[in-house]
Amino acid sequence: MLHPGDLLEGKYRILGEIGRGGMSIVYLARNERANKTWAVKEVRRTEEAGGSLSAAGLAAETEMLRKLHHPNLPEIVDIIDGEESLLIVMDYIQGRDLQKIMDEKKAMDPSGHGALDPEAVSEWAVQLCDVLIYLHTRTPPIIYRDLKPANIMLQEDRTSASPFGSVCVIDFGTARELKECGSGDTVSLGTRGYAAPEQFGGLGESDARTDIYNLGATMYHLLTGYSPAETDYAFLPLGELRPELGGTGLEKIVARCCEPSRENRYQSADELKYDLEHRRDLDDSVIREYGKKWKWFMTAVAAAAVTAAGMLFLVTARLRVVNTTYTAWISRAEAAESVPEGREAYLEAVCLNPRDPRAYQTLAGAVEEDHLVTAAERRVIEDCLGSTADGHMRSNAEILRKADPAVFDRLMYRLGTDYFFYYENRDGYTYAARRLSEISRPSALDRRRHEDSICRSLFLIADFCAGSRQNNADSSWIGQNDAEEVWMELAGYTSEPSEAVSRCGTRRIATAMYREQARQILLNADLYRDAGISEEQMKNALSTGREFLKKYAADKDDTHYDRQMNEETAQAIDAAQFRADHLFGEEESANARREGSARKE
Repeated sequence: MLHPGDLLEGKYRILGEIGRGGMSIVYLARNERANKTWAVKEVRRTEEAGGSLSAAGLAAETEMLRKLHHPNLPEIVDIIDGEESLLIVMDYIQGRDLQKIMDEKKAMDPSGHGALDPEAVSEWAVQLCDVLIYLHTRTPPIIYRDLKPANIMLQEDRTSASPFGSVCVIDFGTARELKECGSGDTVSLGTRGYAAPEQFGGLGESDARTDIYNLGATMYHLLTGYSPAETDYAFLPLGELRPELGGTGLEKIVARCCEPSRENRYQSADELKYDLEHRRDLDDSVIREYGKKWKWFMTAVAAAAVTAAGMLFLVTARLRVVNTTYTAWISRAEAAESVPEGREAYLEAVCLNPRDPRAYQTLAGAVEEDHLVTAAERRVIEDCLGSTADGHMRSNAEILRKADPAVFDRLMYRLGTDYFFYYENRDGYTYAARRLSEISRPSALDRRRHEDSICRSLFLIADFCAGSRQNNADSSWIGQNDAEEVWMELAGYTSEPSEAVSRCGTRRIATAMYREQARQILLNADLYRDAGISEEQMKNALSTGREFLKKYAADKDDTHYDRQMNEETAQAIDAAQFRADHLFGEEESANARREGSARKE
């Protein structure tokens, strides 16, 4: 242990201790030759229980930091290897960590819980995205895994282009280099509340999306004052805790970062940074204003289309021109590199002849090609249907419905299932429920593939999930019968692995049903428990899912998507198993505590 006045290597004079934790102590030191202040971290060499893990983590921090050079990371300038300890000389970051800033603010105004200015938090989050982009693009990528307010310093001695100052990420004790073929983290590292589900082990190796979850949890804490470590991962919408943030882009960004499933989070720090920098474009007020302008535009387009249709009706010869032009617009849309880039061509086609289903069907096929429906692709679909932001049907879709109800119903089923199975995040439930509810004649669907019964079940599940997500601050609106009915619908397709394919019509839909059942347990296990679904029922459901995957194991002849679907389903089952164990384990512990208290009384 060092003491004030000690001189290291003849040049670093110890001034005093400034912090400690785990197996290390941090001192303030001055280089007497250069008259510059440094931080010296003393890592003690010990074989105490648990010590080897901490020592390994701090040694890893040293090796990684030596290779890193970024304005928002401390730099190592010297390493002194002693017999009893390892001394690491690094930049002294003058300032306070964000946890201390929150604590000080809470002490001054307890009613505010220490919540910080949303503009400041947003700007700091952009800087942290830059740090994550830098770390994730190293070779191999570096995953930080412990982002939290206590590990983020607001610097006082460095200039910053931001009016809110510059932040610096410290303490790399849990960081790791990403393995190319890693199957999972060997040890659960990170801080409770901020750590993503996959950091608990058994759910796959942590990756860039793990850091995105950590950043989302950190933003949640900074914006609300409520630590996720104290709320058992119950991330309420920001508007529930700070009304002024309700319906804002910032609320939506944080919610997406904190999705339990990695597939539903931002997939890269670049993507997250873009949304943070354009967060106001995601505000509900901005979207509503866009909807009003779009309504006026579509009214003008519809009026022009009606006028053109009347003229074309009078001149039969022009029908050929319309069909040729319609086909040309579809061809141009198909030639576009992406659905959003083909948006104008699709719009021209459907506005030219909204009764013709070919443009809608071509658009649906393009969206389904990669088995992923993005928010940008959904906007193109909704634009072509002529829907406003509140979901009411307009122009093109209504014309198609009246022209051919059966074709319209099949299109709604196709889009509803696309949103349900392929949408990039949980908002797909809302959009799936909306489209499936438009089907008025289930008889138009293919009964050989059980599409009529699947339609009913998916609507029930989607409507339930959309409602539970919007109202997760108060689940009392959900009756026990609602959750039980959804569970029974899923069980009807998945209870017998040997019959699942025949019940669902295709193997792909059967696999998706097992994936959905696992996701339901992961996201809504407490609702199903309250509805009377037992631990045994949930675990049996997951067991039948594993049995199905074993029976229909993906092989080289399957498509890439089907192999990916099997892998996602297996991951969802593992995550759901962890959720069920955690839920009922806590319940058993609580019961044991109550029984112990009763015996004492």
